[in-house]
Amino acid sequence: MQKTSNYNLNQWEAADPIRREDFNADNAAIDAALGSLNAAMGQMAVPKIAVGTYTGNGSASAKTITVGFSPKMVLVWGDWSDDYGTYHAGYCGMSVKGQTLQSILTLTDTGFQVKNTKDNSDNQLYPHLNASRSYFYFAIG
Repeated sequence: MQKTSNYNLNQWEAADPIRREDFNADNAAIDAALGSLNAAMGQMAVPKIAVGTYTGNGSASAKTITVGFSPKMVLVWGDWSDDYGTYHAGYCGMSVKGQTLQSILTLTDTGFQVKNTKDNSDNQLYPHLNASRSYFYFAIG
């Protein structure tokens, strides 16, 4: 069986037997190499990314969305327009680590929290990130 030049990973040829142990050894070598790279850089070399949706509950209190890591940036946007086809930027927001969008979009150790500015009525100040609507999010850690 041939091996790669940098990490000695298996390179099967047609006549080579395929064995679970070979895959496990390759995965362990890849994991060790990425771990060393991360340690050398002092941070994650490959960023964590989460994309998804949530439905706001219409409350002025915070709704927590968990992504499984501490994000450095979160972008949220609503997936609707009004009856006239007008897209409302008030249903969008972005926050980066160290900054907060008017306490409406706050990053946490495991995800982020969203709120409306006051309540869910139509005569409110924007933005609304917890209105009774559907939202998309993109988080990067």
